[in-house]
Amino acid sequence: MKRNPNFIFSLLTALLLFPIASQAECQYEERIEAASFQVGIMLTWKTDYEKNHERFVIEKSEDGLDFTEIGTVTGKGTTDERQNYNFLHIYPRENRIYYRLKEIDFGGVISYSDIAVFETETPAEVRIVRLSDSFTTSEFSVKLDSYSEGELTYILKDWQGEVLLTEKKVLPNGLIDVAVDAKELPVGIYKLALFKDEKPIDVLTFKRTERAGENKTPMVRKN
Repeated sequence: MKRNPNFIFSLLTALLLFPIASQAECQYEERIEAASFQVGIMLTWKTDYEKNHERFVIEKSEDGLDFTEIGTVTGKGTTDERQNYNFLHIYPRENRIYYRLKEIDFGGVISYSDIAVFETETPAEVRIVRLSDSFTTSEFSVKLDSYSEGELTYILKDWQGEVLLTEKKVLPNGLIDVAVDAKELPVGIYKLALFKDEKPIDVLTFKRTERAGENKTPMVRKN
């Protein structure tokens, strides 16, 4: 079959401009954490490997879905030595803030870190300390810290409120991970409601996407 040369040129151009499988290479020794200081919230993280890494863009959100940039920190290029980073978010006004890092390499390729959650008013029973990326093709996970034992119930609903899944598990005194398999879910927005001993903890929102990166800034290379 004779191929159209214009089609081949367009395909090659698309592959060069949109490297779908590419990700900025940055491995964390300690993932992003948030702690309260007198003048604001201090974000800290550590890496043990970076490759062609230009910078971190620090982003915040009030709902875990819509993020805005609040600052940048320069990366270390290529290194396999431990690197310590920090960023001070001065005088935030939100009661709950979701933080994540956008990792950008020298070619303009982008990846995202997990999400750290900070609350100015800590819940009495259970607090959410970390989320996986709220845009996912496979799994949405949550790390909880409970101050006492109990029963954890989590209910997954679609955007219209239809219950898709209800699960119960033992809630220990300490940290616990909750993971929802999203691979078979249709593309769309979902709500995960969390309860301890039938008392509501929180409702979290995530989006099932068709493929990694489609919901975010396109992964393009700089001119």
